[in-house]
Amino acid sequence: MELSELTNEELLKLKQKRYAEAQENGTIGKLYSIGRELGNNISARYGPKYSWNYDGITIYIDDYGNYMTIRGDDKLLCSTHFCDQLIVLGDWIEKVLSFYPVAIVERNKRIARQTQKERERLLSQIV
Repeated sequence: MELSELTNEELLKLKQKRYAEAQENGTIGKLYSIGRELGNNISARYGPKYSWNYDGITIYIDDYGNYMTIRGDDKLLCSTHFCDQLIVLGDWIEKVLSFYPVAIVERNKRIARQTQKERERLLSQIV
């Protein structure tokens, strides 16, 4: 059945189903990791916030507001904001997810830095 033939209720259920599947299979989490780990930290009054751009696609992470939006060609492709909760299927997903291994490496480096910093802080307190 064509999307244009679906009722509003059926379209809403499809939107919700796609988003739930993307959460369950880890796509949303991986996209978030890419944006957070590879994105630039945006100076903001209420933060932290990150922005990552690649090939016309922008991932925006608002850790203060606890949501992510992804835009491409002036279209909202994904939003974890409670008002939207959507993901638009397309080739863009695989293109962006190809950066996930790099994001994991960066996350591990960040965690190692934080662990070392905490170690140094603790040592300075007891020595």
